[in-house]
Amino acid sequence: RHTRYWRDWSSDVCSSDLMVLQLEAAGRSVEHLIMFDSHPPKAYFSNTVFSESMFLKAFPIICGMFFGNKEVPKDMDTKSLDSVIEYLKIRKWIPWGFDNNEFRMYYDLWRSNHNTLRSHMPGGKVKCNFLFFRAYEFQPQEILDALNIKLYPDMDLEEWSLFSENPIQVINVSGTHYTMLDEPNVNLIGSCLAKVLTSNEQQAL
Repeated sequence: RHTRYWRDWSSDVCSSDLMVLQLEAAGRSVEHLIMFDSHPPKAYFSNTVFSESMFLKAFPIICGMFFGNKEVPKDMDTKSLDSVIEYLKIRKWIPWGFDNNEFRMYYDLWRSNHNTLRSHMPGGKVKCNFLFFRAYEFQPQEILDALNIKLYPDMDLEEWSLFSENPIQVINVSGTHYTMLDEPNVNLIGSCLAKVLTSNEQQAL
């Protein structure tokens, strides 16, 4: 009846928040909800659900951001997912060394997740501690517009505070939304998480 940590990054927000709410409603104790620069539900909710062609145009932008790209590419071939994958390989924008099948799986998961976010708003407030790692660099507006994400500076904390009974603990991390988990930025995150784990283990003794 005890769950120590629940974490998410980016657009996994609704699933993590909902699962913690459901666990707490069932009488389970959750110590921490940990988010890594997660966009609040309002950034997506009620925005237009993407067509397939819009998803294909957005996918290279997402993959390129993992490699420091901060502009919408002007030479994309987005006729099909196969042509998008070939384009990404030419640019060497291959997150985590994806092969073609992994690219397709990631694309399908990302598309499904975004469609869900645009049609669902979680309700209720979590009771657990809320730890938020925020990327130091705000996303370029050109990128947000291309992905149809309605986000402005400090909106994340303003909105997430509406879903928490406790003050949010914020830790700023160097990098962007897409590079904050790369080295050396991830070392700060690891150090902070180690302190959280150690502190809770000592309290449990």
